[in-house]
Amino acid sequence: MAGITNYTAHRLGQPAPSWTRRVKPLSGAWMPAESYRSVREPMKKLTISGTPAELAALNVFIRERSLATA
Repeated sequence: MAGITNYTAHRLGQPAPSWTRRVKPLSGAWMPAESYRSVREPMKKLTISGTPAELAALNVFIRERSLATA
């Protein structure tokens, strides 16, 4: 939630809420797509490279394109 909030605030040119700075990154990388299917290495690399910085900083990896279509 903090990552998406930061991402949205950044895109709108607004400051992120202060509570988002208190959220710690996940201990390991997480790709939501892996929750329901296996993801091959080339797609993992594409996902990592296409993840907004606000989410990557929290160790959450999802393509910006996927966010736009969600």
